[in-house]
Amino acid sequence: MTRRALRAARSVGRAVDRSRFGFLVAFPMLQREVMRTAPAVDVLAVLDALQRADVRGWLAGGWGVDALLGLQTRRHLDIDVVLAWDDGLEERAKRAMAGIGFRPLSDEVHPDGRPMPVRWVMDDGLVVVDLLPVDITRWPFRELPRGRENGRPATATAAAPPDPASEDRGTIAGQPVPCLPLRLQLAIHQGYPVRPSDRHDVALLEELLMKRREAR
Repeated sequence: MTRRALRAARSVGRAVDRSRFGFLVAFPMLQREVMRTAPAVDVLAVLDALQRADVRGWLAGGWGVDALLGLQTRRHLDIDVVLAWDDGLEERAKRAMAGIGFRPLSDEVHPDGRPMPVRWVMDDGLVVVDLLPVDITRWPFRELPRGRENGRPATATAAAPPDPASEDRGTIAGQPVPCLPLRLQLAIHQGYPVRPSDRHDVALLEELLMKRREAR
């Protein structure tokens, strides 16, 4: 299903859901596959828009894990993209997202030590995308950014992280996509309350890491 067709289906479904005929879209399969997911077609559209805007980005979160595996293992409620901070990033990234129908929902800074504390939340009425700007020369990506009022990552230090530029090339729907390296994805799945989906993702990452070790 194309992104346009999927958006149309979900728009109609949500309109019906709000009406007295809401029972018609209450079936689990429809809710799971159409109404409450961030499907592969949206992931590819977001990555393409960011790339065309000269924004360096890598999939993280659940879709980042599935990209490494080359198959979708669960449904995803949002799309997480880590962005390499530079001057003008916010303007370019948000303009690119606006070009495919997304608008800013919130800008958040979390000072509680979680990975990637800055989050620009984008929404098109159907799908949520978390843009996560970080200074890729600074590790771990847990620093409360200076210039908090602008949501900017902290200035670089000598502590160098694993380089996302050497990312594993993942695949989604048969198409190559940039995603964070396996070890980096494992590292950022820490420092926040664990959800069942996180346990699922970490188990898959650890299994993939073991397979790579055995293959050496």
